[in-house]
Amino acid sequence: MLKPNKAVALLLALLFVLPLFGCSMEGSYQTRYIYAMNTDVTLQINAREDVTALLDECEDLIYSIERVISKTLPDSDIYRLNHGETVDCDPITLELLRVAGDVRTVSGGLFDPTVASAVELWNRCGKENRLPTEDELAACRASIGADKIKVNGTSVTLAVGTMIDLGGIGKGYAEQAVAEHIAANAEKYGIVGYMLDFGGMVGVFGKKSDGSPYRVGLKDPDSENSRGAVRLSSGYVSVSGDYERFVTVDGKKYHHIIDPRTAYPGDNGVRAVAVICRNGARADALSTAFFLMGYEATMAVYESGEWDFEAVFFMSDGKTLTTPGADYVK
Repeated sequence: MLKPNKAVALLLALLFVLPLFGCSMEGSYQTRYIYAMNTDVTLQINAREDVTALLDECEDLIYSIERVISKTLPDSDIYRLNHGETVDCDPITLELLRVAGDVRTVSGGLFDPTVASAVELWNRCGKENRLPTEDELAACRASIGADKIKVNGTSVTLAVGTMIDLGGIGKGYAEQAVAEHIAANAEKYGIVGYMLDFGGMVGVFGKKSDGSPYRVGLKDPDSENSRGAVRLSSGYVSVSGDYERFVTVDGKKYHHIIDPRTAYPGDNGVRAVAVICRNGARADALSTAFFLMGYEATMAVYESGEWDFEAVFFMSDGKTLTTPGADYVK
């Protein structure tokens, strides 16, 4: 079964959180840990006032988004769509489909939420300790594509046999919604800064007392250690890597980032990609897209100037490649 690497999540949480403590004496850090959207979530707010009520509101906001886009909750838009219903979708679902469509376009179709059937197939094959058959892969490929999602106003229908999963974009959307809610209450609570960690999808905001940027640690794909960090003052960092979720068949690992063209895990020499962006949903989706696109294709998007992001690539040959503006330090 594809499952999150909780040791990775813990390492990331420590790397992201520890630099924050002691960096600002203007407030005190108050923390909330929850499990939502199939991952461990950490919310940390540095404020002069008690933010318990605000953390309660943030927690409720996360759960409200999860209820809309979860694959497993029977009343969610996604569950109902995947079970053959035509759904009058929530604005959250429609917005995520729109952003997914934008990223699908810029990636040449490599980011596609309709790969869900292929992910389910690999999950099942992992449990059965076998590789998918060519017939199974062909059936998955036939269910993938932008034309499999029909949107008419707020009404959405999937083609027969097609499933969608917004997990590759939903955490970033939820994290940004929480960040915006905290920002809207910053004056009320005397908020100095805050850190949000949704299972390795991280947002940092505000300031340190010394004015230096935050350091967001990036895991080495081959160990539980840090391979470096990116520095930023405010924004989101999303990491997609071949070590995060995987199945094992006959002792070999097959990661969860599926190439829509093959219904097979992507294999182009990329081990992990970190994307730095000011939009949470975009950061989340772009890290998956760039993992499949590779460094050169990503640089073509970067140089077009149409998308605002930076990226760090860890390659299978041991090289680290970055976009020119990425503030990456070892």
